Amino acid sequence: MMSDDRLLQNKDLLINNYSLLIVNYSLFLVQENPGQN
Repeated sequence: MMSDDRLLQNKDLLINNYSLLIVNYSLFLVQENPGQN
């Protein structure tokens, strides 16, 4: 039971980190190409 909870938390953290990565990457792309909006 406890390990399942931990796996769920890890999955949530992974999803959060992944979406943050996408946001940071798109912000980086916008900074690299300011003319494309």
